[in-house]
Amino acid sequence: MNRILGNMDNVKRAKQFAPFAALKGQEMELAKKRETVDERISLAEDEIERVNGVLTNIKSGDEVRIIYYCKNAYVTVSGPVEKIFAYESALQIKGKKIMFKDIYRIENRSIIELERSDIYEKY
Repeated sequence: MNRILGNMDNVKRAKQFAPFAALKGQEMELAKKRETVDERISLAEDEIERVNGVLTNIKSGDEVRIIYYCKNAYVTVSGPVEKIFAYESALQIKGKKIMFKDIYRIENRSIIELERSDIYEKY
């Protein structure tokens, strides 16, 4: 018999080492996250051409809105283009590097605003 443990039986001793959930519901939330996986959508040829057309006209500082595939889910981000990495086929918005191949939809809001201002000037 161990002097430190005293007369503790094996069941009580085993309870000391039983796992416990420090954050209630954490395991359930993690399981939900693992279950929700968005499948990557293949773009049609005309959609690829549209995305490529917008990408070829983008400059640093342009205001854009992008929907892209990231870690099994689609994410939307809006903001000014910080950098364009032509050799890597990527751009950066809000510190996040987005590969061109992951882009599902893109809008160049700077162009949209210019088009709107042209329409209003005509009328």
